[in-house]
Order: sequence, then C-alpha cells, then structure tokens
Amino acid sequence: WIAGFSIATMQYLRSIPEIPKEMLEGILADDDLQTLQDAPHPPIYAADRCRLCLHELFAPPSDQSLMHTRALQLNLLEESLNNMMDQCGAMERIKASPLPMVYITHMRTFL
Repeated sequence: WIAGFSIATMQYLRSIPEIPKEMLEGILADDDLQTLQDAPHPPIYAADRCRLCLHELFAPPSDQSLMHTRALQLNLLEESLNNMMDQCGAMERIKASPLPMVYITHMRTFL
C-alpha cells in the first residue's frame, strides 16, 4: 500500500481521478485499485490501509519477550507514515496557494 499511497498522491495532486492499472499492476489487486480510485481522498485511504496492515503485522506476539521490540518498530513505521501524510498535506497547501499578482504580472511582461 505504500506504493499505492505514492501513486495516489501523485494522481490526486495532478487532479487526475484515474489511476492507471499499469502503475500498480502486481502490487494491488484489481478490486483494491478500484476501491482506491473510488475513495473521496485516495492518499488518505491508502495511508489508512497501510496502518491497517501494520497493525495486523504487529499484532501482539505470543512471546512476550518480543513485545517491546515490536512496539518500537511499529512506532517507527507509524512515524514514517505520519511524515508521509504531512508531506502530502504540505503539497496540497502549495497546490492550493494562489500565485501573487506581482509574480503573474512579471511573468506576463517578461516571458
């Protein structure tokens, strides 16, 4: 789902609603890809699926001696996922920011 997050973010920021099947072929199943495309905000959906997979992967082990190590690994991966979501939000803010009129005038005049 990490690859799905990256590609969904790219397509979402470009305002392209369709995610080409070839981009995620062999990574996501066809029904997962369709669900990702149908989501209102595909990057958030992909991040949510990443979190779900992480929590399934790091379910409490039967051996209690490994619990602390697994919790540390889960926290590190969650932090990385949160950083990716923060970057997605920053890119959305940049995309939504209007260009200053002085810059637009300069571009029209000199280019």
